Amino acid sequence: MKKVLLVSSQGIVRGGLQKYLENAVLSTGDIYKYDWYFPMDTCDEKYAKQLRGYGINLIAGKHVFNGFINRHNMVYNDLRKILKKEKYDIVYINSGDIAFQYISV
Repeated sequence: MKKVLLVSSQGIVRGGLQKYLENAVLSTGDIYKYDWYFPMDTCDEKYAKQLRGYGINLIAGKHVFNGFINRHNMVYNDLRKILKKEKYDIVYINSGDIAFQYISV
């Protein structure tokens, strides 16, 4: 089974990425195992429970950001720890946030 890390710049709330993730897991959950990193402490617990029921491992950074450098450093450090702990076949970053774009390079 291949491992996929999804990275988003927001918390667990219903939106476009979340719908994509639901569809992807329901279509490919027998081929891929999904982990989802989100840096913010925003979480719709009912929805998070539903996602966990699909087999998605949610990784919360639980950060409160106050500036670009602070945001960049927190996300970078989190992702570094995650990528040291687990080996992923696919890492997908979904964000227009410049801090995330910089990290992906």
